[in-house]
Amino acid sequence: MSKHWFHSSIVYQIMPDRFHIGNNLTIHEKITQGLYPHHSIPKNWDELPEDKQEENNYHFYGGDLAGIIEKLEYIQHLGANVIYLTPFFRSNT
Repeated sequence: MSKHWFHSSIVYQIMPDRFHIGNNLTIHEKITQGLYPHHSIPKNWDELPEDKQEENNYHFYGGDLAGIIEKLEYIQHLGANVIYLTPFFRSNT
């Protein structure tokens, strides 16, 4: 592979929580299973963000790596050949 592979790349950027929930789960099921903090505010995919930034820190949509894997064929169909995941890390929110 050429060291300049990125010159011909099409990048698809994903914020994992906002992309797709995998394993046929819902955000409510994931909160019940303890995968999110008890103070989480589950949001539906079609809900617009609110103006109160401090509350937005606790909004979760449930997207995960399993959801990204389930959509790899779709992303490839769009023409993308590189996926960039927005940085994610363990935090209080």
